[in-house]
Amino acid sequence: MNTFKAIKTEKDYEVALKRLEKVFDAQSGPDADEAEVLAILIEDYEEKNYPIGDPDPIEYIKLKMENMGLKRADLVKYIGSESRVSEILNGRRSLTQTMIVALHKGLKIPLESLMLGNVKAIMKKVYAHPSNKIQVAREPKTVYKVKKKKK
Repeated sequence: MNTFKAIKTEKDYEVALKRLEKVFDAQSGPDADEAEVLAILIEDYEEKNYPIGDPDPIEYIKLKMENMGLKRADLVKYIGSESRVSEILNGRRSLTQTMIVALHKGLKIPLESLMLGNVKAIMKKVYAHPSNKIQVAREPKTVYKVKKKKK
């Protein structure tokens, strides 16, 4: 029977990957169980040590286009004119709500993926524009004094 331990170091990770390669194709029995446990441990380690950032909506759209064999002209029905498609794909213009909904419905791109980048772009423009005099509300610093009880 194999004993398992948490993957805590890069060396542990490499050992686990090598072992998984050996038992990966097992269909049943102890090797199949070991492969399943190793996959869980490896996934946990990777999530903690190699986090994947939020997807960029434009890159997501480009990937979807490649997977579906689409050209820029095919996005006109979701985004607008060919020049608008070019502006969006080159990052010169942000997606509008209408575009986001159309891309979600037409290309089955998750709304969260499309909206996240749009929110970031809007915030960047708001904070970067010199005419914006935005004051960010901050919580007041509250100091609590602890009174000692008299005995």
